[in-house]
Amino acid sequence: MNSSSSNGLKFFSSGNIAFVIVVGASYASATTAIVYSRRPVPAWEAVVLVMLAAAYLVMGTYGFAICRRADR
Repeated sequence: MNSSSSNGLKFFSSGNIAFVIVVGASYASATTAIVYSRRPVPAWEAVVLVMLAAAYLVMGTYGFAICRRADR
């Protein structure tokens, strides 16, 4: 095998796990605040919140891995 597979993007590194936990906790807090606000939440708002959370997690974890691999 070549050495590029060992230097690939690793999702389960300590920095990524901490990032996912912190972002997940903040989105759980935001979701809880929306649920307990007792106002009706349109479906599109829930979908946008989930999509933004997923995009932020992907960009944060893999973007950081790419920058770390490039030594920037």
